[in-house]
Amino acid sequence: MYHQLLLDRELVGFLVRIDQEAVARARMAGCGCGGVLHRADYPRKPKGEPAGTKASCERRFSLCCATQGCRKRTTPASVRFLGRRVYLGMVVVVAAAVEGGITLGRVRLLGEMLGQAVDRRTLERWVKWWREELPQSPSWKGLRGRLGTAVEKARMPLSLLEAFVGMGAQERLVGVLRLLAPLASGHGI
Repeated sequence: MYHQLLLDRELVGFLVRIDQEAVARARMAGCGCGGVLHRADYPRKPKGEPAGTKASCERRFSLCCATQGCRKRTTPASVRFLGRRVYLGMVVVVAAAVEGGITLGRVRLLGEMLGQAVDRRTLERWVKWWREELPQSPSWKGLRGRLGTAVEKARMPLSLLEAFVGMGAQERLVGVLRLLAPLASGHGI
C-alpha cells in the first residue's frame, strides 16, 4: 500500500510546499545576530524521485545571514531529505517498511518503481538503521514520547507509520517525515 506513494508526483509537490513554509518561517525569524536571512539553496542529487519531479528535488532550501562578519547558514528542517542520505526521505521510509525481510522480489519491485536498481545492501542498511540505530539515539527517545502509541523497534519503520492512527497512507508518511525532519536537519541522523 505504501509503495504506490513512491510514484506520487503530487506528494512530492506537497513535500516541497512544506519545506518552503519552513524556509519562510526561518526567514521571518531572522538570524541570531539580528541580521536578515537570504536564500542560499544548495544543490542535491537525490535518487528515487517520481518521474517528472526531478527539478523540485535538486535544491536543498537554505538561508544565509546578510550581515558582514556573520554570514551564518540556516538550513531549516526538511521533509524531502533524510539527513545526508542520497535517496529521498520518502524512499528511505517506504522501502524499509517491510515485514518478512528484504527479498529479491521486493528489491526488484522497488528498482522498477524507482526506475533504477537499488542495492540490496543499501536496503539492509536502512532497515538496520531504523531498527537498531535510530531507536538508540537520544533524539529519538525524545520524539517517541510525542506518539500516542508504542512503536515496535523490530517492525520499524512500518510500526512508526502505523502509529499515525486514523490517517491514510499518504498522511501517515507525511507524519513520519515531519516527525523525523528535526533529526534529519541536525546531526541526529
